[in-house]
Amino acid sequence: MDQDQDQCGFHQLTGTAVPELDRSVALLRDAGHGSWADRVEAEVLGRSVIPGHSTFQIVEAYNSTSYEPFRDLERHALRAPAGGRDHLYEAVMKDARRTTPLALPEGCGRGPPRGATRARHQYRTEADLP
Repeated sequence: MDQDQDQCGFHQLTGTAVPELDRSVALLRDAGHGSWADRVEAEVLGRSVIPGHSTFQIVEAYNSTSYEPFRDLERHALRAPAGGRDHLYEAVMKDARRTTPLALPEGCGRGPPRGATRARHQYRTEADLP
């Protein structure tokens, strides 16, 4: 999901800044700007994004208190109408092309489930049709 990438990007972007700041401090010192190097070390390096929390701690807290509960609820909400089956749209298409059709979950008919769209993959579950 994009959310995972956003979280990772936030953590990596912030983490990448630390070695760059170390390099900046060294370059400032080499250029004779020791007072600026001291300020960067004192005012920026080692600073927490939120007081007392590193980026990894923020991402972990967000994952456990917000993102994972939402993702779990979303997964259940998407699977319930499809009878707990993954890739129901594709399974229905596959079944329609069999010489001996398999039994479909009640209410699924011969086409995609009502409201399903191929592009959005609204109906996903873990198992193909038996």
